Amino acid sequence: MNVKRIVVIGILILVFSVFPIKGNNKIIALNENGRTLYVGGRGPNNYTHIQDAINDANDGDTIFVYDDSSPYYENVIIDKSIKLIGENKETTVIDGRKKGFVIRIRAKNVTVSNFKIRNGGFYDIPEKGGIGIFSDYTKILNNIITSNGYYGIQIYSNHNLIERNKIYSHAWWGLIFDKSSKNIVRNNTICHSKGGLGLMLSCNNNLIENNVIRSIEHAIDIDDSNENIVIRNKIFNVADGIIISSVFSNATNNYIAYNNISNCYRTGITVDGMYNKIERNIISKCGDGIYGGIDIFSSYNVISNNTFLKSGIIIHAFPNIISNNSVNGKPLIYIEDSKNIELNGTIAGQIILANCSKIKLTNLCINHTCIGLQLFASSYCYIFNNNFSENGIGIKCEGNYNLIINNKIEKNEWQGIVCDDSFNHIERNKIISNKFEGIYVAGNNVVAWNNISYNSCGLRLCGDNNLVENNSVYYNELDGIYLEYSCSNIIRKNKFVNNSFGITLEMNCKNNIIVKNEFVNDGILYIWWIGKKMGHNEIYDNKVNGKPLIYMEGEKNRCVENAGQIILVNCENIIIKNQNISNTSIGVLVYDSTNCNFSGNQISGKEAGLSIIASKKIFIIDNVISSRWIGLSIYNSFENIISKNVIKNSMVGLSIDSSKNNIFSYNNILQNDFGLSMEQSYFNKFYRNSFIENGNATFIIYSNFNKFLKNNFIKNGKDVVFCSIHNLWLRNYWDNWHIFLPKPIIGRFGRMPVLPWLNFDWIPSLKPWR
Repeated sequence: MNVKRIVVIGILILVFSVFPIKGNNKIIALNENGRTLYVGGRGPNNYTHIQDAINDANDGDTIFVYDDSSPYYENVIIDKSIKLIGENKETTVIDGRKKGFVIRIRAKNVTVSNFKIRNGGFYDIPEKGGIGIFSDYTKILNNIITSNGYYGIQIYSNHNLIERNKIYSHAWWGLIFDKSSKNIVRNNTICHSKGGLGLMLSCNNNLIENNVIRSIEHAIDIDDSNENIVIRNKIFNVADGIIISSVFSNATNNYIAYNNISNCYRTGITVDGMYNKIERNIISKCGDGIYGGIDIFSSYNVISNNTFLKSGIIIHAFPNIISNNSVNGKPLIYIEDSKNIELNGTIAGQIILANCSKIKLTNLCINHTCIGLQLFASSYCYIFNNNFSENGIGIKCEGNYNLIINNKIEKNEWQGIVCDDSFNHIERNKIISNKFEGIYVAGNNVVAWNNISYNSCGLRLCGDNNLVENNSVYYNELDGIYLEYSCSNIIRKNKFVNNSFGITLEMNCKNNIIVKNEFVNDGILYIWWIGKKMGHNEIYDNKVNGKPLIYMEGEKNRCVENAGQIILVNCENIIIKNQNISNTSIGVLVYDSTNCNFSGNQISGKEAGLSIIASKKIFIIDNVISSRWIGLSIYNSFENIISKNVIKNSMVGLSIDSSKNNIFSYNNILQNDFGLSMEQSYFNKFYRNSFIENGNATFIIYSNFNKFLKNNFIKNGKDVVFCSIHNLWLRNYWDNWHIFLPKPIIGRFGRMPVLPWLNFDWIPSLKPWR
């Protein structure tokens, strides 16, 4: 028994000589590497401040910090080779008070572990981080590093180990390396910052392994750095997973492998550097067609044995070695610098052709990848009878003289077909229910005999000299065809049915020929910009709902008859009388015209009934005008007379924007959500109009010096909603005011009254005007 007691007592003596006991003196033990000093706790001789203990320490010493006195409001400088150890990383806090680095390390062979490090320098402080490492062979182990200005840890040295830390909630990077090499970053969690881990400029031979990086924008950036190893990391819920970029010099020979990257709303891996190897990664739900699971912007890289789930590859350069990858359990077929190959019914998860010609692809079915088929710098290919559905983009054609015929392209997240080059034929395809454009086309292409339906926009032309003919363009949510910076196109013999707008032209589109098209329940729209003149286009022999589409440009002294839609551009003295125009996108559009006369017409449209833009001295008298959205729209127009019209059953009956010196008299404005909406308009006169049964009779924003005289306000939800003060209200009839005193008109914006915005109708009428 005595022997056993002696052994137990010996063990206890050994334990208490190594491990600290709260409340003892500054130096309670020696170890083989030096002394141990204590900060905090209840002992009368322990240090109060961490920096004081460091100042008294020697190389090789250990400083143990108790959590009893936490938080420690200090900015610590470590200039000796010591170990700084906290009692508990959750409760032993060093707070930098937003004044600089919480811990600055200037000596080699330093270890910092078991702390919560917070509130390093913020935006206006040069040292914007929690820990700054300026010496080699530092170990940062098992800490919580949070809320430290721009950066969690800044590293300007080599041979460091960053392991088992939780790094989160920084304005920029969790970890940032600058000209630092041969470091190891392992088993950390990095989250809730703008960037995760950045290797900036000549950071070479670093190992990034087994980290979890989530809920940030950029997970890992390797900029102008070489021979780094990034393996076995888990990256998810980020914008970009891993970025290799060459900004000032080439980023080469980096090895990216065995990473699990998921739910990137941009790119899983971006490769912009040469001789990098990307292999055996699992990339899921990354890239949407604009971005890919892997985006390749450079040459001479190896991309092999990667697994893509609802993702894939997008190339922007060649040559590269891309082999043995799979998409959704099917082979990713990459063909480079080849010709005269046929794939018929081949099982594929994605197909990419780079610098190829005369490739024939038939009877393929590709879905749930970023781009179903990418033709990069490839020409004279034949794409026939395939199905590309539920991808980011169905087909992306970046080559010339390709035939894309008789394919079914539907339900893609962006476009059905993107054609960025020339002399391609897109014919007899079914292009249906794509979220944005059905087809996006540059210049000198043929788009013919296609069924383009139920897309957001059917066909967007962004180049010149295209031929668009004999297409069926039905039920697209916005535009059947949209022309953007697009000139000298021929659009003919197409049928447009129930699009919001059949054809939309921007102001800079000119010399287009639009001929022999048929519109049913839609039509043509011009988009006008202030200070821009309408380009010349030839629009003739088209029909809207079985009647002629009347397009006049630079005409004078004409009378319009039997119109399905009317567009006047730079016209003068045009008479539009007794027309019945309905079920078109916009019944009548008037641009840059003067002295035109509308009378006795019934005009309605889906988007607008009658639109007057950049015009003056237009007489609109005795018409009935309505629309689903805007009945009568007047924009940037002056000195017009609008009288004796019925404007009804629209979301906005009368819309006036940036216009002045117009006269509105004897109009019945009734049963609209908003009877009058006026914005930034001045010196207009409203006389003897009746606002009846509108949700809001008048909605006036930043419009002043207008006169409202002898109008009727009857059975409206609200008579006036405004945030403009300098308007005159006089002798109007208000059905909710029955005393011969000035009627207050309280300005409102939304639901809250703004007391300084107060007008009066000084002499309100007590009976309606007739």
